[in-house]
Amino acid sequence: MASGEVVIQSMWLPAVIKVHTMGVACKFQPLKEGYRSWASGFGFPRSLQSKKLDAAYEFVNWFQDSWAGTYLMRQCYYPGVTETAKTHMEAYDWNYWMDGKATAKDIHAPDGQLLEKAGSVRDGGSYTQRMGAIACWNALMDENIYMVQKWNEFIAA
Repeated sequence: MASGEVVIQSMWLPAVIKVHTMGVACKFQPLKEGYRSWASGFGFPRSLQSKKLDAAYEFVNWFQDSWAGTYLMRQCYYPGVTETAKTHMEAYDWNYWMDGKATAKDIHAPDGQLLEKAGSVRDGGSYTQRMGAIACWNALMDENIYMVQKWNEFIAA
């Protein structure tokens, strides 16, 4: 994408943020069928006990109630508890990332690079609009084996 060799592709969100901060015209284009989405979560092994289990819960609590959620949101991801991230964001930041409103100030990527100028609106609208347009949660599609086979043929050509 950054070299100009590709004009449309499926990209992980931090890559979109990176090429955008490099000045490459890059935007999300929602499909009429809806978004494909995924979720990650924390799971503890059954064997975790005592101080290690306490530390694991302490980490999860820190992650859900700290700047980590804000960092994720500034890469177009969402923490499990969005309201806790709000305490680490300015109103203009929240308006852009969550409410789908024009930003009153410049928006910066997590690495500090300029991402959007004041007055910009996030692709896809508000959090509610984006989450309401998910057609498929991270799962293997029926066409997965066929798609992987065709992809491997393409890169081998």
